[in-house]
Amino acid sequence: MAKKKWVRASVLLLVAAVAAGILAGCGSSSSSTSSSTASSSAALDIALQAQLPASIRQSGVITVATDVPYVPFEQFLSDGKTVTGLDVDLMNAIEPILGVKFQINNTAYANIIPALEAKRYDIGWSAISVGSLGGTSSANFLVYISPTIASLVVSSSNNSIKTESDVCGTTLGFLFAEKSASVTQLSKQCVAEGKEPITIKYFQKVPDIILAVESGQVTGRVVHEVNGAYFVSQSQGKLKLVRNVLPPQPLPMGVAIPADQPGLQAAIKGALQTIIDNGTYAAVLAKYGATTAGVKTITVKS
Repeated sequence: MAKKKWVRASVLLLVAAVAAGILAGCGSSSSSTSSSTASSSAALDIALQAQLPASIRQSGVITVATDVPYVPFEQFLSDGKTVTGLDVDLMNAIEPILGVKFQINNTAYANIIPALEAKRYDIGWSAISVGSLGGTSSANFLVYISPTIASLVVSSSNNSIKTESDVCGTTLGFLFAEKSASVTQLSKQCVAEGKEPITIKYFQKVPDIILAVESGQVTGRVVHEVNGAYFVSQSQGKLKLVRNVLPPQPLPMGVAIPADQPGLQAAIKGALQTIIDNGTYAAVLAKYGATTAGVKTITVKS
């Protein structure tokens, strides 16, 4: 991605680009096992399995670059190693269809596309915002969920943000490689109205942002309908959700597939469509309160 913008809408669709050096230095890349109660009634699909690269068919493993934690999509269980969440449930549901296991590797969000380009992992699956890590010729994205982003998580003691204009002059926490079209739009509007722009402060991991919100280092974190309530519920009363204070915007999220692996893309796309059609997908989304963010058809975006 020549001068690529790797940016996560993170919950957003969030922010501006990140340094190329992140690939080597940030985040751990250790493998993690997965846990899920989700099950798929689908049997092995020989035609889809045949489209997988020979190396994956032989090993029976698809390696996945994932940024853990990002609730409710991926998070560690109490052992600090086993990964669970919405994305993991979807992976587990399509394993029997493809006859493979997904091996989760924890890394920083900004590292995902560089890691695929370096052939370190087969795919990236981490609630990736297409508006964030997209725009690269090296990967395509299978859009499997599309929540709406419009809210902020702030400290429970913060009573100053009630409307869109109150966000002017605040500092928001973003991951490296994140961007948010709605925040950029609102910041420009703030300046046009003679107010202070919105400042962005960058962090390596989402928990670091949440701690910064709780401690007052930043004003808030942009969230969408799926994860906003999770942040608040896990904060022990330190956070609250301020809904609909940003211009509402859909946030398509996708599985990143190297552009030079059309067979892998076709196989995973077909397996995801299978669990949409058989009802497993709807059950997984309902489990995490994400029903309104669901899609009916898996689409491909670059």
